[in-house]
Amino acid sequence: MTGANTKRPGFSVIELLVVMVLFAISITILTQTYLSFIRLSHRTANSAVIQQDMRFALEYMSRNIRNMPIDYPVPPASLEAVTSTLSLKEANQPAWIIKKSIPGDTRCSDDIDVSCLLVSSDGGTSWAPITAKHV
Repeated sequence: MTGANTKRPGFSVIELLVVMVLFAISITILTQTYLSFIRLSHRTANSAVIQQDMRFALEYMSRNIRNMPIDYPVPPASLEAVTSTLSLKEANQPAWIIKKSIPGDTRCSDDIDVSCLLVSSDGGTSWAPITAKHV
């Protein structure tokens, strides 16, 4: 009864190969969809952090501006460089100074192309960043 014409139950190699190819294609598509979703999620999270940092910085500056008189430094006519410094002075108190850092300042980041906003509450002796890195 066991001859060359009897069929055994099971799958042929071609059928298994077709199933494996379809499985590989579906896994590739799902992986790409998942990775694009993760990238979008990271972009959204980074955008929210930047917006929150900027809101904090603007609220911080506006609170100080409302409570202190503003001293706008005017450079001499011979100087063409414009400073990006805002000084808030109160009588008999050290000035609060808010300025943009130079790119590469180590208080902002290790990256040489990054700037941030710095604040000093002791008239410019010590500085602290008020915005996050890469803002």
